[in-house]
Amino acid sequence: MPTIDYGHLDAGGNRFPYYLVGDGPTPLVVFSGLNDALQPADPSRLGAEYLGRWLFRRYTDDYTVLVLSRPRDLPRGTTTRDMADDYADAVAATVDDPASVLGVSMGGLIAQHFAADHPELVDRLVVGTAGVRLGREERQVVDRWRRLAEADDWTALYADSADAYVGLRRHLYPPLVRRLGGAMPTPAAPSDVVASCVACLAHEGTHPCSRVKAPTLVLGGTEDRYFPPSTLREAASTLPDGRLELLDGAGHLALAEQGAVWDRALLDFLGG
Repeated sequence: MPTIDYGHLDAGGNRFPYYLVGDGPTPLVVFSGLNDALQPADPSRLGAEYLGRWLFRRYTDDYTVLVLSRPRDLPRGTTTRDMADDYADAVAATVDDPASVLGVSMGGLIAQHFAADHPELVDRLVVGTAGVRLGREERQVVDRWRRLAEADDWTALYADSADAYVGLRRHLYPPLVRRLGGAMPTPAAPSDVVASCVACLAHEGTHPCSRVKAPTLVLGGTEDRYFPPSTLREAASTLPDGRLELLDGAGHLALAEQGAVWDRALLDFLGG
């Protein structure tokens, strides 16, 4: 069983919920997607077990994986670049050497600024299921999530976000979430969901991507309706040392839908 730790990290005047899993010599820092804002206030043992025993089980021998949440109660107007600066404080306080960095979805947008503005902290970068900006359909979806969050309609928001899957799960999950109704958790800081949506809508990554020095893999799915392949190709071509890998048939949640293929592509790149 891999080493597991979780709690809160204080750095730069902010408090970051975190999970730490694995026993490997190489640090891998993970920035999560917009769903990070939907999480409860405190990390849990159950969450740590899920990360260590399942989601990152193929990483824990060679890597120590640090999954950093964003601080709660984000100020109004916080941008993805502001979030990257906050993350830089946390990473600098916990990781001695330049780290491999994985940003997924919204975390990938933040990671673009992180690698551009704080190159001393980044060895290799993976931008997962994220491009230089939101696709047209994703803008509509994220703006709808913003309105649902402002209305405190969490059941509708959770059901709508489940639509990001492809295949059978796309048809099964939304009605299941609606049936659960009030059993779905309320975010620790509901205003963070609104702030995160606004930050995603405002993100433009062309300039930061052009300044990233680290070797970078843009990894996504051919069926991602939110960040379609065209936006991933643009990101890869804008990065000075960028490369692109598309997983055939995968959607926006490629990490969950094709976990083994995703992990193989990511680990091959990090090990290169």
